[in-house]
Formats: sequence, C-alpha cells, structure tokens
Amino acid sequence: MFYFFIKYCLYAGTVSLLISLPSIELFPKKQYNHAMDIGKRFTPSVRQKMKEDVLEAGGNEVFWSGKINAEGVIESVEVGARGNTDSVIVNPSAARQGHVLIHNHPSGLLYPSAADQSVASSCADSAAGFYIVNNTISDVYVVVEPIKPKVTEKLNPE
Repeated sequence: MFYFFIKYCLYAGTVSLLISLPSIELFPKKQYNHAMDIGKRFTPSVRQKMKEDVLEAGGNEVFWSGKINAEGVIESVEVGARGNTDSVIVNPSAARQGHVLIHNHPSGLLYPSAADQSVASSCADSAAGFYIVNNTISDVYVVVEPIKPKVTEKLNPE
C-alpha cells in the first residue's frame, strides 16, 4: 500500500498542491545485477591470473585484452592498463576479431557506464567482445559478444 502526503505550499501568493510518494526502488541493485555464467567464458587458469592481476593492482580497475578460442572461451589475457577505483584507461586498438576487451568494476556492479558503452561500441565495430567482471572474477557481464575466430583446416592433398 502506498502512502502519500499532500503538501500545500504558498509561493508568490498562489497555492500549489504537491503530491510526493515515498522513495521506492523497483529494481534493487543487487537483484538487477544480472551476471552471466563465467565458466562458459573463461578458462580456470585465466580466471586465476586475472584475480592475481587485480590483487597486484590493489583492487583497482584493470584492463585486459583476452584471446578467445573457437568455442568463444577466453584462453589467455594480457594486462593493458591499471587504473583507480573508478576508472581505467582502455586501449581500443587492442580490439579485433577473436579478442575480448575486459575490465573489472571494484564495486561489483557490472552494468556498463556511459564510458563503457562508448568503448563497447568501438569493440562492436572491430568484431571484438567487451566484458565487465567483478574483482573476484566470479561474475561477468557481457556487453558485446565477440565474433568467434573461424577454424580453418588444411586440406589433405590426397
């Protein structure tokens, strides 16, 4: 049940009627933070390396470039930059097909900021993916799906 309060205000000789509702959070942040299955996106060894990178950066944001295999699983990552608790420099030139640009949000809230959306747009233009992870590398939010590398097989001359 909603309770509302009616307030009468006098302003410049006129009466205004203001109706104010109590603040209601329809989608609490904890429930609205939809993480995806990280086990389908990263190998265990890559997740461990990324945890170590975050610890080395003092829990601040870290930017990685990751290489995916034919199944779309990240099989290797390289640190590109380390930032502070609120931001990190991202090198969009690392975006290319078969790669994913990744960074962490120390807050654990994985939704992309306006700056993240801008970088994600560059990734999409380059056929690269863009992911956001938490500091423990236990959750991932996929902003842009990567284009999986094509597997080519050599023909048998026979």
